[in-house]
Amino acid sequence: MLLRYSLLLCLWLQSASVIHANEHNFNQHYQALVDDVLSKPYSQPQLDFANAIERLKKQPKIAENTVSEWQAKLQKLTPHTTCQKIAFQSLENHLRRVKVRESLKRKLSKESQYTGDFSALPNGRFWYLHWLETWLMDEVTPSELQEIAFNELQVAFAQYQKINAQARASTAAIPAVEHQKIVAAFITREQKVKANLQTMLNLPEFDAPLTIAPSGLPESFPAPGIYDNRTQRFLYHPQNGEMHLSHFDWLYLHEGIPGHHLQFNVVSTESLCPTSAIVPIPFVSSEGWAAYVETLGKEMGLYEMPSSEAYALKWRVLRALRVLIDIGIHYEGWPDEKAKVLWQTYLPEHPEIMVREINRIKNWPAQVITYVYGKYRIEKAIEPYRNNRTRARNRVLRLSNQPPLALEQLADFMPLDNNK
Repeated sequence: MLLRYSLLLCLWLQSASVIHANEHNFNQHYQALVDDVLSKPYSQPQLDFANAIERLKKQPKIAENTVSEWQAKLQKLTPHTTCQKIAFQSLENHLRRVKVRESLKRKLSKESQYTGDFSALPNGRFWYLHWLETWLMDEVTPSELQEIAFNELQVAFAQYQKINAQARASTAAIPAVEHQKIVAAFITREQKVKANLQTMLNLPEFDAPLTIAPSGLPESFPAPGIYDNRTQRFLYHPQNGEMHLSHFDWLYLHEGIPGHHLQFNVVSTESLCPTSAIVPIPFVSSEGWAAYVETLGKEMGLYEMPSSEAYALKWRVLRALRVLIDIGIHYEGWPDEKAKVLWQTYLPEHPEIMVREINRIKNWPAQVITYVYGKYRIEKAIEPYRNNRTRARNRVLRLSNQPPLALEQLADFMPLDNNK
């Protein structure tokens, strides 16, 4: 009996050794290929597309046979773990985008300019589809995105109308000059949210300090706040010289905890798969997570005022409209007037915001779609785990340094230890 167990142990050790060697072999060759790919010029998503086109026109070409050689080398590799499968597919998709980008670049002339929509560019619709995939890191058609956005619009708008009817018009605000009062208001929300992290996200504690500061950005900046992960600072952006109290819950959820600040720190220390050198943290995964956790406000102890919940729902409506307008202008050739009619059907108040958002869509094509699409992919991934959503959210959070395709492998990570 002892001899039998000894033989089984030897066989198991041999098998484990072979598996480890195969995994190491994949990682070694994969990294060498990634290093080679990164040695050639390829611009990742940029907000200002007019500037991006000018840079692309000056960028050295990557020979078609070079990309084909990369693709052939990748196909010779065999991924063994779930993380390796994600890395393999991510690079496979990236190389396909490189090939498309180079084909489109060859048709650009010195005179090619972007002036607010894609119609003036040679192969303009193809450029838009490529730029869309560059931002979303996923193959999804404009019609699929329109359906996702329209469904989100209908759900959010119905909820917004209901809550807004209950909410009293609130003008309560803190003057921008009263920084300490603004910080104290955000800290109050932080304490409530932290008390619910274990229940909602399976995170027993979270202590990474967050600095809260005024943005210092021009009044025209099109957002009420941003998160700077380099300095771990949440920068609030006063509008008309004040911060409305109804904005605080939504803003802190998105930029602070459990939004960008928590996400950045968790994927830096507890990610389920290594962060890719190709795209360190995909924008669609980052913004998708922040947009998703806004919907958890009540469970996190916030949205106690109907006006706060109404404000959050208004942003869901606004983002869904952005998607429809972005595709309308850039892919279907909408004039501004058609975009404005759609906007005013749902958000007739604040016409200056409508103009601001249409200008943003023209200057930063496809970027606005990342919020709605990223949130949609997360909700779709979590839906099967109705009885274990806390664990599923934890896994999604720890995969948010990966492109959306990683969410398709969520089941592989669910049986992990019970302490995380």
